[in-house]
Amino acid sequence: MHTRTLGSGAHGLEVSAIGLGCMGMSQSYGPNPGDRQAMIGVLRDAGFSRMEAATLQCRLERFAFALVLLETNVATPSGNPLQKARSAEARAFLATLPAAEFPHVCEAEEWLCNAVDPEWAFEFTLDLIIGGLEKLLERRPRGSDGEPVDESPPPPS
Repeated sequence: MHTRTLGSGAHGLEVSAIGLGCMGMSQSYGPNPGDRQAMIGVLRDAGFSRMEAATLQCRLERFAFALVLLETNVATPSGNPLQKARSAEARAFLATLPAAEFPHVCEAEEWLCNAVDPEWAFEFTLDLIIGGLEKLLERRPRGSDGEPVDESPPPPS
């Protein structure tokens, strides 16, 4: 199995490269407190506040779940007739957009209308998420003991 390390140093976590290690497969059958406990613990140990860790756990789980849904139900090989029909439909729609008003969308047509390698897309997106989380932690105010200051709002009542 191919693996990757999320985070670095003492906070590095080895997971499967395709990302299924980021979510509990019992998602559809109800919450698994053990999975949530482990992920929130890793996020708290990394320096995120209670609110941030809980929010990130939920969002990362949803990201991984959405990826699995896309890969199993929507993503089809580029040679597949269904994928070709979707690409043609997307191209037809994009052709109706005024290029002067939507220059970025029009120049990205090739990537918007064609199937992208799902493993590459997952790696790219996960790298962006992790990079953003690392930047967030770097900017975190720290107390005199060097620990992150928890500036979370109180939990909703």
